[in-house]
Amino acid sequence: TDAERYPLARRHLRAAAALEPGCARTAYRLGLAHERDPHGCDRRAAAWFGKAVALEPGNAPYRAAFGRAAV
Repeated sequence: TDAERYPLARRHLRAAAALEPGCARTAYRLGLAHERDPHGCDRRAAAWFGKAVALEPGNAPYRAAFGRAAV
């Protein structure tokens, strides 16, 4: 099922984040992988969204996602 793919997606995205730690898009996608997973962690989603915002502060979708996860 789709829910079973989130852990694998997070593993691949973490590897990508390790290779390119300054990539805001990867951090954002990691946040989405946590947020959309029925068994995901909202705190981790907020942390990844926060990193994306720190890397690209002017990006409105990243800021909105961070605000959504922080609530």
